Amino acid sequence: MQYKLNPAITEKELRDYGFTDFSNGHWYYYQIMYNEYRWHMSFNLDVLKSNYNHIEIDIIDDITGKVFNFKYMTDVKKKDRTVRRMKRAYDKIIKKLLNDEILLEGNNEQS
Repeated sequence: MQYKLNPAITEKELRDYGFTDFSNGHWYYYQIMYNEYRWHMSFNLDVLKSNYNHIEIDIIDDITGKVFNFKYMTDVKKKDRTVRRMKRAYDKIIKKLLNDEILLEGNNEQS
């Protein structure tokens, strides 16, 4: 599924929700997604301020600082208990962002 940031949302609402703009020209949202034993994963949402259709979602291994190949793991190791837990956590974050109307479902056509 593709998402876009709700264009009706205000800067104050984004900040109140937990977004920062420490990187010039971007809105950034970070949330710990999974933190157990040797897995420390976070959900990272990056949105261009100039184009709310341009969204990047990365799952980061906070121990190594590297992007975790979440799509591959959920496709190939979908029976792994840890991967299933991370997928549930990811789905829960996305569902909340959609329910709170921070994100909207839709295509990412350039505007």
